[in-house]
Amino acid sequence: MKLVFWTIGNARTASTRLRVHQYLPLLQQDGIAVECHEIPKGFLQRKVLRLKLPKAGHLFVQKKLFGPRTVSDLRRHCTRLVFDVDDAIYVDGEGSQRNQTRFAQITRAADSVLAGNPTLAKATADPKKATVLPTPVDTDVFSPGPWSDRDPNCVAWIGSRTNLKNLDLFFPAFEQHRKQFPKTHLVVMADRAPEPCPDGVRFEPWDPESEKALLKRATLGIMPLYDTPFTRGKCGFKILLYQAAGLPVLASPVGVNPSLVLGGHELANDSEGWVQGLARAFETPDDLRARGEAGREKVHRESSLTALYPKFRDLIT
Repeated sequence: MKLVFWTIGNARTASTRLRVHQYLPLLQQDGIAVECHEIPKGFLQRKVLRLKLPKAGHLFVQKKLFGPRTVSDLRRHCTRLVFDVDDAIYVDGEGSQRNQTRFAQITRAADSVLAGNPTLAKATADPKKATVLPTPVDTDVFSPGPWSDRDPNCVAWIGSRTNLKNLDLFFPAFEQHRKQFPKTHLVVMADRAPEPCPDGVRFEPWDPESEKALLKRATLGIMPLYDTPFTRGKCGFKILLYQAAGLPVLASPVGVNPSLVLGGHELANDSEGWVQGLARAFETPDDLRARGEAGREKVHRESSLTALYPKFRDLIT
């Protein structure tokens, strides 16, 4: 059997790296041949790639919304079409239904849809064909170090420039918290620094090794998130990443987040909730360690690469 993957990016693109490339070595170990192509932006390049599709093959398309002609061609060229989605890509701008229409077309044409959370699964044209499959975290790569090595004043946020705006929900509470705990600092690890960068906020450029080092150094991981139709489709990977590294979490109760954290004490509904959550974390350091250990157990059991791979393999083959 040969599986062909069409992805939205390469191995450095977060979604592609986590939802496709992590699985490829495991598929090959199981004797399954794989071929991976980044979807070109140009129409002609996409047409050439489409013509190279092996007939009677299995095709995995990662969250790319094509026009109806391309969807029809893909359906004719493969015996099994799998569509993967981990964002609310069906959300359109004001006055437009283009994305919603195309999302319905490809999820209707697919034999199976892998959805990163229940919200995305329900949004498909035929939810009966959709299976919820969280974004896996490799708990062998991301593992806790000794708690004694952590900086008791370090809070971590890891993400991309497109999500930096969500930190605006956190900054007022962080400023208030620092009046009582002035040594507390936030490390923002991304591909761009937040602008402006408030007092107590340190920027570190993202790279794989720096990410692992920060997760072993920090004491708390945060995921503030505005509540919008698009963010309700987020899959909460930041939370899973923090938990894998043994970090306790404080997050906005948006989308899938409440089902990922350990309970209401790890959620912040508003600015006052963030203030209280930070105070609780830094006033009870022993509780932080216990929360980190419990989160690690939860993510290893429910969302680790080891736990999810058999289900992924069975759904796409």
